[in-house]
Amino acid sequence: MSLPDAVILDMDGLMYDTERVWQMFWSPVLLKRGIWYDPAQGPACSATNGKVKQDILRSFYGDDWDVEGACREFSAMAKAHLAMLRPHKKPGLDELIAWCHEHRVPLGIASSSSLALIGHHLERTGLEEDFDTIVSGEDAPRSKPYPDIFLMAAHNLAARPAHTLVCEDSFNGVRAAAAGGFSVAMVPDTQDADDEMRAKATVIVPSLFEVRDLLDAGALPCSRA
Repeated sequence: MSLPDAVILDMDGLMYDTERVWQMFWSPVLLKRGIWYDPAQGPACSATNGKVKQDILRSFYGDDWDVEGACREFSAMAKAHLAMLRPHKKPGLDELIAWCHEHRVPLGIASSSSLALIGHHLERTGLEEDFDTIVSGEDAPRSKPYPDIFLMAAHNLAARPAHTLVCEDSFNGVRAAAAGGFSVAMVPDTQDADDEMRAKATVIVPSLFEVRDLLDAGALPCSRA
């Protein structure tokens, strides 16, 4: 069987049904600052952090407001809420992890979330021992849609990007993985794929079950001898 060098997973919206939790906090944070929330802004900011997120917010609402303070408050509110939850696994997650373990394919996480929050979710769902590397948004010099976080994870796994599969749900995540030269399986969550995503993603599937099946069939470009 032909196998990939590694499989790298995003977390929010891909492993766990948490992306909607993040997005629900934008409206109150912005309203406190006299700004009416644009529903397109939440998905646009998805999977980003730091300066990239701040620049996106400025593109929606202008420069003359406390962008940095809004980002800090948003992050604190969302993390506090998520820390109280046991996140729900997305369909096929356990099965994809089991397939990787069975075939000894190294497995990593590359998430814009903090290392503490990633650890919380893994511990609460019993997956804390299942990954060979974890790269958080605190580790990468630039957030998605730049490829840094995926390149760091691949380096940690001694994996070649062209022979590594990245699984993502967000537009920015797909952009980042494609920019890094990875094969990309998109599993849409809060946004349906558009023409850009169909051009950048290697495959678009409804769940991680299909990702497992494609890997098992050796039907992805990253699956090579």
